[in-house]
Amino acid sequence: MQYLERRFSNGVRILRGGHIYDYQGNRSAQIDIIVTPADSLAFCPAETGAGKFNVMIDQVIAAISVTSRLTPIKLRERWNELQKIPVFAEKDKSHPSLAKDAWPLCYIVGAESDELGKLEAEWEQLTTSATMRHNPQMLVLLDSGYIVGRKASWPSSRCCRGPDSMLNTGTGPFAGLGLAWLETQIAGRNCILTGRSPDWIERMSKQLSDLELREAVPPTLDIHQLRFGFSNSPIHGNLKWGNTGLRPHNQLHLWTVTAGGSTLTDPTRPVTDDRFHGRFQFEPRWFKQDAVCTKGDFCALEEWTDPLDPKLHLRKITVINARTGAEIRSQLPHPLAKCDELKNLDLPVE
Repeated sequence: MQYLERRFSNGVRILRGGHIYDYQGNRSAQIDIIVTPADSLAFCPAETGAGKFNVMIDQVIAAISVTSRLTPIKLRERWNELQKIPVFAEKDKSHPSLAKDAWPLCYIVGAESDELGKLEAEWEQLTTSATMRHNPQMLVLLDSGYIVGRKASWPSSRCCRGPDSMLNTGTGPFAGLGLAWLETQIAGRNCILTGRSPDWIERMSKQLSDLELREAVPPTLDIHQLRFGFSNSPIHGNLKWGNTGLRPHNQLHLWTVTAGGSTLTDPTRPVTDDRFHGRFQFEPRWFKQDAVCTKGDFCALEEWTDPLDPKLHLRKITVINARTGAEIRSQLPHPLAKCDELKNLDLPVE
C-alpha cells in the first residue's frame, strides 16, 4: 500500500482494506486495497478498525487482493472473493466509453510463489468459469512474473493475452513489468474518470509492450514487419525459404526451409500441432529469417527448436549441404555459436 501511495501521490486515494457496496445494500468481501479517484467519498463506520473504509461501487477504480505467498488454493480463494464485489449496473450509462471494460479493475498480487506451472493451470481453469462476475486484469507475482487476462481492459499488455494466457516470467527489470502494467491501468482509468487526456497512457503502454518483446514470450504480430514474397525465395543451392512462418514474438520471425522442394522436418517428432496435420508427417524445423551464411556447398542457418515453449526453446546453428539438403554434424570440429563462423571452417567437399 505504501508503494502505491508513493507512486500515485495525490492523484488517487489508496485505501487500506474495506468493503465495496452497491446502492441496493449488497456488499463485497473484505478487499485488501481499494483505489478510488482522489475526490471520492469513502466512509469509515465506527465499527471498523482504523484505516478500514467502505466505498460505493461507482467510485472504485481498482480492487486489489494481496497475499505474501500465492498458491493455487489461495489463488482460487482470492479469485472467489473478488467475484463477490457488486456489479455497477449503471456503468454503461454513466461511462459509455467504458462499456466493454471491467469495473472495477481487479488484481491478485502475490509477493512470491514457487508453483508457477500450477498457478497457470489454476488461472486457466478459473477464467473459463461460466459464473465469473468480474474478470481480473492480472495476476502479479512480484518476484517472478504476471498473467494477463484474455479480456483485460485498456490499457493492457499485447504480449500476454491469447489462448494460453501463459505466465510471463522474468527476472530483474522484467519481473517488475507486471506491477508497471498495474500502475498504468489504474492511471489510465483515473484519466478517463477525471476527464484528463490519456495520450501519455498510450505512449507508456507502447513502451511497456516494447519491453516485453524478448525471447520466449507468447506470440504477437506486427503487420508492419510482414515480408510479402519472402516464401519460396532462394537461400543457397537447392535450399529455399518455405511457405510457412512462425512468429514467437515481434523480434523473432521463423520460417520453414525446403531442400529440393521438400520441407525440412524432424523425423523423431511426429506432428502434434493441429495447424500442421495433413501437411506434414513430422514437426517442421524452424529457422530464423535472414540469419544465414554460405560457403561453397554449405549453408549455416540459425535454427530454433520448441520456439513457442518458454522453458524448452533452444537456439542452435545448423549447417546443411545446400546440394543434398543433408545436415552436417560429424564433420564439424565444434558447435557453431554464430552463422558467420562457417567462413572459418574447411569442410570436405562431398
